[in-house]
Amino acid sequence: MKLMNSFSEKVLKYGSFLLVFLAPIVFLSYRLYPHISTKTFFIYGATELLFFVWVYLLITDRHYRLRKKTLIYFLPPAVFVLWMSIAGVSGVNPELSFWSSFGRGTGLLTLYHSLVLSFIVASLVKKHGSSYVVSLLQWFFAGAFFLAVSIWLGTEGFKFATRALEKDAGGGFAGNSTLAAGYLLFSLAVAGFLLSVKNISATQKRMIGVATLVIVFSPVLFSLYRLFSGAGIIGTARGTILALASGLCASGIAYLFLSHKKSFKLSGIALAILSLITFGLLWVNLMNPSSILHQKFIEQARESRFIFWDIAEKAMNERPIFGYGPENYASAYQRYFNPNILVEANSFEGWNDRAHNIFYELGSTAGYPAILLYFIFLVSLFCAVYRIYHQGQINRIQASLFGGLLVAYMVNNLFTFDSILSLLSLFVLVGILYAPKQDESEKKLPPVMMSESNKNIIAFVLALFCVFSWIFFVHMPSVKSRAYMEAFSSPVNKRGELYPKLLKGSSIGSHWDISQLAFDTYRLYALNVVALKKDKEKLPHLIKNLEALIAHLYKVSENNHTDYRLYITISFLESTLTYLSDRPNTNETKERILAVLEKTRSLSPTNPNVYWSIAQVKVWAGDFDGAEEAYREAIRVAPSLRASYNLALNYADIVGNKKLFNEFMAQAKENISDYEFKN
Repeated sequence: MKLMNSFSEKVLKYGSFLLVFLAPIVFLSYRLYPHISTKTFFIYGATELLFFVWVYLLITDRHYRLRKKTLIYFLPPAVFVLWMSIAGVSGVNPELSFWSSFGRGTGLLTLYHSLVLSFIVASLVKKHGSSYVVSLLQWFFAGAFFLAVSIWLGTEGFKFATRALEKDAGGGFAGNSTLAAGYLLFSLAVAGFLLSVKNISATQKRMIGVATLVIVFSPVLFSLYRLFSGAGIIGTARGTILALASGLCASGIAYLFLSHKKSFKLSGIALAILSLITFGLLWVNLMNPSSILHQKFIEQARESRFIFWDIAEKAMNERPIFGYGPENYASAYQRYFNPNILVEANSFEGWNDRAHNIFYELGSTAGYPAILLYFIFLVSLFCAVYRIYHQGQINRIQASLFGGLLVAYMVNNLFTFDSILSLLSLFVLVGILYAPKQDESEKKLPPVMMSESNKNIIAFVLALFCVFSWIFFVHMPSVKSRAYMEAFSSPVNKRGELYPKLLKGSSIGSHWDISQLAFDTYRLYALNVVALKKDKEKLPHLIKNLEALIAHLYKVSENNHTDYRLYITISFLESTLTYLSDRPNTNETKERILAVLEKTRSLSPTNPNVYWSIAQVKVWAGDFDGAEEAYREAIRVAPSLRASYNLALNYADIVGNKKLFNEFMAQAKENISDYEFKN
């Protein structure tokens, strides 16, 4: 009995260390979006294993049980997650809310695993005290260090040729520079915490100091590599650098506030109030289109952020209580699509699944209550820092660093969004901050009176549940990730037989990822479609692949009713198939494509792409009046977009309708003063 408990305790303790160490660096190459999906399912699998071991220990060992007072501390995050769940169920696509996508991994399932992990961490802190916190953070920091090394070796650094780093988007093993930088914010606070721990040796502190420099001067923050290559010292994650500066200022203010000297404390309070007022004024100024700050922001980061936020605000006003559902910002984005995003200066972001601001994201996907609950959650963390400081669990420097970290996290999320790694880090911090102070009296708690056979039965039942959980939440989605990778990376003549397999098993991937993969396929065809048609050897295989992919997308559309990109891509692929195969443009084909485009229009009525596609189908069907009307509609929804006039004028020129040409040209000149038509 004691042996079983001892083994379980070691699994729980050292398993948590391995989880935080490996999470930022684990990578399996043959997966869809491997930098994200590998980490997602690793975190799920590790957390589930720890959870069932923890439940066993809760039942058999009183030392792991959290007191009622501690459970009350967990109410803010628990209620927040509960509300997100309700919003997900009532949203436009509950399945996407639950699973998220392979490329994001931040759905409700991630929130559940993160919340569970925070309880486990709190329970371990209660059992082992501050020594566990120090060890956990040492492992956490070690993982962050290796992530930083991978960033140095990646595409923004020394360009080390490995599968994990050749397509890392500047983020090393994290796969994205912005997401990596958000995670490294936590690691810098952890470094400061560890450097202030008295019983860590001078040698260890020197190693931590060197590792901190590796992180700070990595290509995503203050890049020495860019400096020596003549590109300046500011790294790729500029928003995170602003967040870091804000966090350092907040740490200084917190340090004053936590002073026992009244004058210092009052100075800290005054500076905090002044900082809040300054932030408020700067934010109002930033949101004013005529302000200098607004214009400077556009110069550095384009106007797209303001377009995202404006769309989110419209979505919040439409669905103020529950929003569109977590992970469903893309539906709101298309519903209130702003054609100005298609201007070159705004990066042509025709589809987007994030508001790039945590408060707009929460408001548009879970309603105004989610913003309030999230704010209460964050305030509870500040209160927890203050509480454990006064209880003597952390010192003044550590409390200041934690306070500064929370500010930096919030500032960073004003311009970006959470990732699987930042959520993991946040909820590990939650477990540390909410954990009760180790009580000497609880070390002498009486053992749980339970027979060996009963403990074995409990262990067996929990193991059974763990296996089922692993199969459904880890194994099946991971297999599906591999299946998607195989289907879209295999030779074109092999893909047709692989598409049907994507309909089996877990449903993850069929609500966002598939449309991206399908559009990427269309783009490969469209970039060289004339040459492809001339290649008589490959053409039959290309046509068969298109037919199989289109058939698969129609099957997906039977359950996926919210993805604009899915439907517009079907129409693109249908048109491509018609061109390559020279198939007859029958009424059946025309009506099928137009039905798809009508669905597309219902999802995104202000997107000119819809009307351009409708016009093309109308032309092929000989319905020139219908084509003319579609081009007029495109101009109506996007009067300042050059492409609307280019396509309309090109059509009028081809059909030889001089009157229509002059009408479109007059509209173009009226709305775009320097417009010139280039045939």
